[in-house]
Amino acid sequence: MMWNAAVFFHCIQHLAGHSLSVDDLYRWLHVIKKSLPTVWSNPLIDALEKAMNGKESRGPACSFEFVGESSGLLGPGESRWPFTNGYAFATWIYIESFADTLDASTAAAAIAAASAAKSGKISNAAPANVHTGEGTAHMPRLFSFLTPDNQGIEAYFYAQFLVVESGSGKGSKTSLHFTHAFKPQCWYFIGLEHTCNQGLLGNSDSELRLYIDGSLYETRPFDYPRISKPLSFCCIGSNPPSTTAGLQRRRRQCALFAEMGPVYIFKEPIGPERMTRLATRGGDVLPCFGNGAGLPWLATNDHVRNVAEESSLSDAELGGYIHLLYHPCLLSGRFCPDASLSGAAGAYIILLIFNISEKALQV
Repeated sequence: MMWNAAVFFHCIQHLAGHSLSVDDLYRWLHVIKKSLPTVWSNPLIDALEKAMNGKESRGPACSFEFVGESSGLLGPGESRWPFTNGYAFATWIYIESFADTLDASTAAAAIAAASAAKSGKISNAAPANVHTGEGTAHMPRLFSFLTPDNQGIEAYFYAQFLVVESGSGKGSKTSLHFTHAFKPQCWYFIGLEHTCNQGLLGNSDSELRLYIDGSLYETRPFDYPRISKPLSFCCIGSNPPSTTAGLQRRRRQCALFAEMGPVYIFKEPIGPERMTRLATRGGDVLPCFGNGAGLPWLATNDHVRNVAEESSLSDAELGGYIHLLYHPCLLSGRFCPDASLSGAAGAYIILLIFNISEKALQV
């Protein structure tokens, strides 16, 4: 019986793009080898190539799965907040849906363009329009670093644009809208870096930088929050706990529906070169710290040894900057240890969470 196998190969390609172990790949190549004299060899090779070049396969092999309000990363508080010279945040993210409407997208694009035209400084009225306007019911939250009275830094998506909001004292808030339109169902490396250079006379020069896939995409002036209270809520991909539920309902922000790779939070800016290096080596690497970490000299292959040495040097360089590091490969049940230097010393364990997604296309 003659039949159209296109749908069958499309299913194989789709499943393999999400989860393909080394054993699966070995069996697939074995089947291709056996099918070389037949008409099935080319479709099998095409399906494998499309699976490995697909959007889903470009992300980390392991990822946190954010499925709405029932999931999220909750980190410990911090008495030294805000950090004196600024902070940095970096992760790999695959957003399933922004759930935006045409009106919301148009409004967000207009606000982002106006924000860029004014060199990153917009009035407090613009953020208020975002929070109360029509079509803004779904604004997925990337992270929140807040004090008990809701002062601090938050980042969320308004339609497909990233917004960073700063609040400090008397309920005043300012927002910065970046102009890059993120696509759903696509892996990104996102880095945010907020610098604060203190002047001799007490003045400060602050700016916010957005990195996408390792490249510096946008730099804009943005005031660093002046806060005297310690960090109470460190939430990633989720709203803060129920103590601020009323505020969150008014602002219509929600949890992420996405996958996320390792999450790095730095206690000071790390600069474009280190951010690019972090993005380039990918989200599969679990950093190691301390004496003998990595043992790169044990590798027998020159290329492997060079890569291992570079990774070990990067770990040693970044180790002192990392405040928190959550890697999905360390997830055990609903808990994930902090893999930073302080966490490795047994300082804290976090969180509340979800499922883990396995994608092992990297061989």
